[in-house]
Amino acid sequence: MASLAGVSWDERAFEAVARDLLGAFPSVRLRVSGTCMEPALPEGATVVLASVERARPRFGDVVLARHPEGLRLHRLVWAPWRAGGSWRTQADRGLLFDTRLRAKDVLATVVSVDGSPASPRRMRRAATSLLRSLRLRFGLARG
Repeated sequence: MASLAGVSWDERAFEAVARDLLGAFPSVRLRVSGTCMEPALPEGATVVLASVERARPRFGDVVLARHPEGLRLHRLVWAPWRAGGSWRTQADRGLLFDTRLRAKDVLATVVSVDGSPASPRRMRRAATSLLRSLRLRFGLARG
């Protein structure tokens, strides 16, 4: 089986290829790099992604999204009630949520992690992360 793992990618080129693959196939596998999503997504784990058209992102899901710093696998901690609203993601090990995203910045939803029978969706984790971010951002006292 051919692999693109050893190819050095420009961020925009990788995003274009990822969007094409997600549009053409039911799912795409991606290897996790970095530790910001541990323990849910350990470094080196392989995640199975589905396009947002096939697996609509919900609160608590891990999504592949375009951030100003590049593509990231982060947890969805804020989803708009209406179309056109801002989305927010956060790394499980991050203190604050990420910058605002538009719906078109979210490329895919993680639907499974190879070797794990459980879904990577964690509603409680997302709520805890969001509340911690709000407390830190707005200086709210812990009550």
